[in-house]
Amino acid sequence: MKSVLKRAELASNELAQLSLKSLKLISIKIATDNPSTGHFRLKGFLDKKDYVEIFEFYFSGKLLKYSYVYIKEKISILRYDNAPHHKELKSFPHHKHYKNKINELEKPNLKEFIRELNDLRK
Repeated sequence: MKSVLKRAELASNELAQLSLKSLKLISIKIATDNPSTGHFRLKGFLDKKDYVEIFEFYFSGKLLKYSYVYIKEKISILRYDNAPHHKELKSFPHHKHYKNKINELEKPNLKEFIRELNDLRK
C-alpha cells in the first residue's frame, strides 16, 4: 500500500459503485513521519436513513483494524470487522455481522462487502 491517503481515495472510488447520494470523509489522520501509518473514516449516504461507514487503520502499510458497516433506519444490517471477540470462529478475529448473526470472514475485503450490500439492496 502506498499511503493511507491513497487507500482512502481507493475506498472512495469503490464506494462510488453504490450510487451514493453523498460521500463524506469524516476523519483522516496520517503519521507525519510515515504516510503509510494512520487511519480514515468515510460515510456514504444511500438515502436519508441508510448509510455505509468505512473505517481502516494502518501501521506501516499493514491493515490492523477495519470496520465496514451498513446502517438502515438506525439498525446495523451488515458489518465486517476484526474486533477481537468471537474467539470461537475459525476466522478470528475477522467476522461478519448480518442482522443478529455472526459468521466467519476469511479476509477483510471492501469489494466483497460492497457486492454483498448491493445484493441485499436489490
